[in-house]
This record gives sequence, structure tokens and C-alpha cells, in this order.
Amino acid sequence: SIGEVTSLIIDLDDGAIKYVVVALPLHPRSTVAQTLIPVPWSALRLDREAHVFVPDVSREVLGQAPWFDALPDTRQVGWDTVLRRYWNP
Repeated sequence: SIGEVTSLIIDLDDGAIKYVVVALPLHPRSTVAQTLIPVPWSALRLDREAHVFVPDVSREVLGQAPWFDALPDTRQVGWDTVLRRYWNP
């Protein structure tokens, strides 16, 4: 297990899941006990044997992904600019 899914961020325009928020116990660049990494839905794959979705990226990519100490205010314009740049270079 890489982390625990704590939230889904949904695009209210089309109802699609935009990000799955994964909580990690401690991110190397954080001073708080838990960090939240929004992982794009498109970066997940279904593990049919385990019946779960798992990141379809390496631990290194996930470990270097942008993170938050708390859920971002998704009502703010451009809240996910850094995320889009990281996940869609």
C-alpha cells in the first residue's frame, strides 16, 4: 500500500473524477504528520485481482509529486496549475 485515499476531487463541469487524493504518513519535504498528494484519475489503473485502483506511476514519481498539507480550495482559479504542469509536462 502506498497510501490511503482520503478524498476525490471532481470536475463539477462534467462530473468526472479529476484527482484521487492520497494521504501519505510523512512526505520527505513536509514537516507535518500527513501530506496529501492529488493523483490524476488518468494515472491510476485497476488491479483486477485485488479489486483496487493503484497508481500507474513509480514510487519515485509519486514521491516527487506536488503535495498539500490540507485540501486546496478548488474554487480558486488556477488551484491545480502546479499539478497539471507536473502530471502533464
